[in-house]
Amino acid sequence: MKILLRILLTALICTSCNSDDDGGNSAIRLELKSAASIGITNPKFTILVYGFDNSYADVAATLISTQNFESNQLPVTITLTIPPNPESMIELNTSNRNISYYINIEWDNDNNGKICNGDISIDYNTETNFINLNPLVTQEVFVSEIKALPCE
Repeated sequence: MKILLRILLTALICTSCNSDDDGGNSAIRLELKSAASIGITNPKFTILVYGFDNSYADVAATLISTQNFESNQLPVTITLTIPPNPESMIELNTSNRNISYYINIEWDNDNNGKICNGDISIDYNTETNFINLNPLVTQEVFVSEIKALPCE
């Protein structure tokens, strides 16, 4: 009987030690890349994920997640953690069928405390900032250096 109890306890301990429970979070992969060469001065940047219900017009999006990263080069592939049931976090959500998600990048490349010329932003000339929460696909996000926003 003691042997059986030891075996059961050992099995229980072993399965709990190797648990990959992340609290229900999922993750998506984003590859940040640029069509032009960008010199990275400040490797620290922040990615913000927003969600909104397409059923409403002119409604502010809800911040779903904010995560900090570092990279000294582009392209870079990052893993972005998405909280469980992100659609439930969205204010004014009538149904989960019309939800869209997008990202914003805050990369103060010149480290002057302002988002202006010399910093890095999503390249809206190349693509939009909408993302899919499908964890099986690495999504490309093009970025560029800001050149039309003086720091003053």
